[in-house]
Formats: sequence, C-alpha cells, structure tokens
Amino acid sequence: MGRTWPISQKVFPNRNQIVLKMACLKFLPQETRQEIKSVGIFRILDKGIVGVHDRRSEISIGARLFVMPPKTVAIIPARYASSRMPGKPLAPIFGKSMIERVYLQSAKAEKVDEVWVATDDRRIVEAVEAFGGKAVMTSVDLASGTDRVAEASDAVEAEIYVNVQGDQPFIDPLMIDEAVAPMWEDASLPMSTLVHPIHREEDLQDPGVVKGVLNMMGEGMYFSRSLIPAPHNDVEHPVYEHVGLYVYRKDFLMTLSKLPQTLLERVEGLEQLRVIENGYRLKCVVTQCKDNELSGFSIDTPEDVKRGEAMLRERGLE
Repeated sequence: MGRTWPISQKVFPNRNQIVLKMACLKFLPQETRQEIKSVGIFRILDKGIVGVHDRRSEISIGARLFVMPPKTVAIIPARYASSRMPGKPLAPIFGKSMIERVYLQSAKAEKVDEVWVATDDRRIVEAVEAFGGKAVMTSVDLASGTDRVAEASDAVEAEIYVNVQGDQPFIDPLMIDEAVAPMWEDASLPMSTLVHPIHREEDLQDPGVVKGVLNMMGEGMYFSRSLIPAPHNDVEHPVYEHVGLYVYRKDFLMTLSKLPQTLLERVEGLEQLRVIENGYRLKCVVTQCKDNELSGFSIDTPEDVKRGEAMLRERGLE
C-alpha cells in the first residue's frame, strides 16, 4: 500500500468531533493499524475503528472510509402532572396524542439518530410504546427538562443530546437540524439553541416571550423577559425571541445538571442563564423556519389544544 503518515497529524489535524468509521480494518498493514491505535482517541469495533476526524480533511489510506457524525439523540421530557392540564402529553390533537406528534416531528430531523421520551409516568411509556416509540422512566422530582434529559442519558447512550420540548407538537424538524449543526462542526462548543426575529409589536413587551441578545460570534450574551436591547437610540436592530430547544454535548450536559441555580437564572426564571453566568458558550442559531408561529406553539391548557387544532386547520394540515 505504500508508506503511511502519522494519523494524528495528517488525518486528524483539528480533531473536530466528527466520527469516522473505517471498514475492512483487516486489510490494512500492521504498521497502519498500530499507528491508528496509538493515537489514543479510538475505540476498536468489530468491523472497524471509530475516531475523531476533521470533516474537511481528505483521507486515503487504502481502505473504504465512511464519515459519520457523532451519535445524536433527541430526548423529549414529558411529565404527566401539570397544574393547568394533568396528563398533557396524552392530550389528543385531531386524534393523535401530543407526545406522539412531538415524537414523529423529531424523528423527521435528518441529524437525529434516535428519539426517546423521558417521562415519570408508566401511562406515558405505554402510550409511546403503543405507537412504536421508545421511552425511558425517570424520577418524579426532577426540577427541569434538562435534569430529565441528563438522567435519561444514563440509559440512552449518545455523544450529543437534543432537548425537544414536549409541549410543542408542531416543531419543525429543520429547527432541530439547525441547532445540531454547529455542535457537529465545532467540538469545543458545549451547547446550542435557537432564536428567531420578533416581528409582532405586542411580543416585544410580552414577558412570556423570552428575548435574547447575541455577540458577534452568534453566541448568547443575555436572555430576558424584558425588551433587550433597550432602544435608547434610534438604531435599526433585530430583536430575537428564544426558542426553547437545546442541544448539549454529553459531558457538558452532566456538568450543567450539577451546577446550582444562579442569581440571574432565579431572577428571570430562565435556566439558560445558568450556562452564561458560569462562563460557558451558548451558540444561538437564527432559525430559517418559515412558520415560527406554528412550530413554536406550546400547549399548556385545553384552550391551547383547540387553538392548535385551528392552526392546523388553517394550514390544511389536520
């Protein structure tokens, strides 16, 4: 086959977290196999190796190569108890439960390998399994969806986890792919989320609409229920609404779930502020979704179910 090069320098110069699987390992010379193993960032599989590869590098070392992204799993936290709408995940929307709709929309995302529901109630597990989905039981007394995803990650192995809100049955799969993309491209990025420009004047002063400001790298600087940035000067600028979809790298997910609540998080009631207050980067992708009204619609009451059905009817999607 000819002389091989140092794998760690030539083939994996930046070590961005893209997984490369090499089939037919047995056909490689012993020198190459030993060189691959010596890098120390691979685990040997039955039919090849898994390592870290910068997707921009070109590889040719005499075996068929398959570039595969890190395993990415979407987890939908779903509690049965709700003060305004008990059993909300099982609420029917045109004959299909809300949790099934969230699950099926998440499964359409191209960058998601598996979808799981993380719940605290056997009734939800049974409902998910009845439509062919996968569910895992988690504790009842978890404080947030992030904590539920973190606990579920003990049973569901992945490198990247997507926290999909269980009360958004019309989530656009494109939005999931958009949020995952920077995590595939930048191995140093611990977490990502989404924002979109606010166009309705009434949303600017609505504390239920969470606003976010970004730095020049597209990372979150602050989130608030108040209008930010405050329009002190007449300067044209976008105002972004935060979309509550999060993507975490596994190690950071575990770190985040163990961090105590921070001051600004408690003041605003926004858990993403814990990330920023502790000095971590939070990539904010400006979604290109064309129908944020539908995709971001959350169901919290029986009246919301009726409104959701009306929105589907208006769009001919019932």
